Amino acid sequence: MQVGRQIKVELLKVRVKPRSSQRKIEWDGEQFVVWLHSPPEDGKANSELVTLFRKERGEHVEIVKGFTSKTKYLRRV
Repeated sequence: MQVGRQIKVELLKVRVKPRSSQRKIEWDGEQFVVWLHSPPEDGKANSELVTLFRKERGEHVEIVKGFTSKTKYLRRV
């Protein structure tokens, strides 16, 4: 019987800039900075963030922390 099996999960730290005139993802050496068109209301910016990561980086991600914050943590799925 296996007890206490640990799985290491890498989280991506992201700083979101909603209501931007541009859509892009950049790495600043510490975290991703993501400019989004959508406003931060009703989950619109969160949805655009996940979609942009899939389209621009080819990565399927989900938000695991920071649903209502500009700093978010994403997990690759």
